[in-house]
Amino acid sequence: MFLSLYFVFEAYLEQNRPKFGHTTGIIVIMGILLSYVIYKAAESNKDEKLVLDDLRFSESLFFNLILPLIVFPSGYNMRRKKFFKNIGTIMKFGFLGTIICFSLYTAMCYGALQMCWLKKYDELKGEEVCLSDYMGIFEVLSICALLCSSDVIAAIAMINYSD
Repeated sequence: MFLSLYFVFEAYLEQNRPKFGHTTGIIVIMGILLSYVIYKAAESNKDEKLVLDDLRFSESLFFNLILPLIVFPSGYNMRRKKFFKNIGTIMKFGFLGTIICFSLYTAMCYGALQMCWLKKYDELKGEEVCLSDYMGIFEVLSICALLCSSDVIAAIAMINYSD
């Protein structure tokens, strides 16, 4: 459903070219609103677990159906001449930007973890506990690598190729 809405909004924004905003912002806001509605509906329902189990994330559906619908059209519609003309700059900023971003994210996240700024609610204890009890440097590095891997792609998606 969200993928269909994304394509509709993308087509609308492509024709009207607003001065600000991006399609992903609209989808994120809609996702937040839909999540809230589902949460409230499940909370009021007797079979809360049943409702939430039906909405569980399916890895096979995502990797086999949704991800190809996102990746392949982006690659197909890319302006190849401009891409290969600027491949040096793209590689330089993509590589350096990712390394710098990864280093900063890791330092900030690990620092926040050590200062106990990141907490979670422990139902057994009935209080908030530091995430540093549950996470180590490997988990911080994994999360930061995931966050940095999409930055270059997100930045390239914002570029307007006008001939």
